[in-house]
Amino acid sequence: MQDMWQRFGEYGQADTELLSYASAVGQGRSLLFEEVLIGSGHGGEYATAVMLPGTAAHASDGFLAQLQDKGDALHIFRDRLFHAYGQQPPPRRIRSNEGRHAKSPLEIVVAHNKRFSPSDQDALREVVFTLNAHSLLRGQGIIRNVSAVYLDCGSLSFAQQVALLCRTDIYVTSTGSSIFYSLLLPDGSVTVNLGTTAVYEGFFNQAQNGQHCRCGNGYPNYGEEFLGASYRRTLTMYLSLSAVKNGIATSRMEVLSLIETAATRIHAGFPVPIPRPEDNLSIFGKILSDLVNRSGSSLSGLRGWWYPHKHHALLSDAERLQLLRSEFLCHQRAHGQASAADLVYEQHKPHDLPAVSGMDLTVLRQLKREYQLNTVLGVHQECECVVCVSCGME
Repeated sequence: MQDMWQRFGEYGQADTELLSYASAVGQGRSLLFEEVLIGSGHGGEYATAVMLPGTAAHASDGFLAQLQDKGDALHIFRDRLFHAYGQQPPPRRIRSNEGRHAKSPLEIVVAHNKRFSPSDQDALREVVFTLNAHSLLRGQGIIRNVSAVYLDCGSLSFAQQVALLCRTDIYVTSTGSSIFYSLLLPDGSVTVNLGTTAVYEGFFNQAQNGQHCRCGNGYPNYGEEFLGASYRRTLTMYLSLSAVKNGIATSRMEVLSLIETAATRIHAGFPVPIPRPEDNLSIFGKILSDLVNRSGSSLSGLRGWWYPHKHHALLSDAERLQLLRSEFLCHQRAHGQASAADLVYEQHKPHDLPAVSGMDLTVLRQLKREYQLNTVLGVHQECECVVCVSCGME
């Protein structure tokens, strides 16, 4: 980790440090930062469910406005990282097919994820084999020419990972740390989010046993899908909720079809950046995005102000203690740090998310009806919440 940050700060060259803290302090100088972005625990991370801080350079003033001519902050970070590791940053594109030769293969990386069961892994390796075996034969069809690999990125050094990502066209994985690599993909690439399932009751026992649920009674989700909305220079596609519920092993052909569709979208030339951040969200993210647009109290609550009717200075000691404790809860949820599905499912354990986040449940449930979430999930029972952890997935 220290080597990675040193390379990034030095731009890959020891004599070109971006900032030398020691020299500045040694000369009695102060460091002035024009803008500082600060998180606010598990409430703040939900505020990123639509977009990460600093990713859209459209502010009318301040630091972000100065980036408009250079691109968004993620783009600048990505290119600097590539430079630091001796890689030429991928070309800027305004369409996904710009600068691509029709006969050049699309590079597909199916990244191993600890959430994949042994049968999932076997199915994904079969998908990779099928793509490689039939790509040339179907040159006039859907996928054209591709080169696919199933890979555990943990087996590579970080320098090797950077070299791999800068030439990846389609990146396929599940939720968690693996999906964050999508922020380093070239312009006009596609991330395929295969999702996962979580069982809320008894989650801690499963986590301690190192097990991950992919079964019919689990709650399908797409984890940190806000990353797709943050990085609009790539397209994010999602495996259907029914396929996520059934598991990759059962839905192997749908996974293959989704990758084929991703390749088709690249060759068809989708716009870069994609027009709206919401276009890269799943049904859960879109519900959450609409929620904060319709409900001011939900927006305040999801930003970490769980008591919008009170000024922070007026909170009671008990309320302050709840706020303090909540700062340490991010990895205690059933599936990750910033899953929109947790909120949409109205998760109550290990803590009551609807209560601590200040969501307007009336608006949330109306949105679930509008998006027909129960139909999409195959839930037939009637209940006030439409679909939630308390009522189950029957």
